[in-house]
Amino acid sequence: YGDSGASCHITNDETDMYDVNEIHELIGGIGPNAIVATKMGKKKCVIKQADGSTTEKILYPCKYSKDASDNLYSITSEQSKGATLSSDTKNNILLHYSDLRW
Repeated sequence: YGDSGASCHITNDETDMYDVNEIHELIGGIGPNAIVATKMGKKKCVIKQADGSTTEKILYPCKYSKDASDNLYSITSEQSKGATLSSDTKNNILLHYSDLRW
């Protein structure tokens, strides 16, 4: 899910994470109970775009918690890296980068 209130990306799958540091951090706002993130690093992932195409992206900072029920994509974090936000006629959220679009 794209989240405009998340300060970082959150994943429940540590596959393709690297440059990882062990952490112990409570994260709230992801459901009725706080969860514990145990790792933080970079995550290589494939993002499916609104038009069905895919692109590879490195997410950072990305925190891992086995207890996260969903993966959160931090729109705020991406905007701080220069992405601009828009939507299309179907209300899909689009993030525009100088080298790709999501």
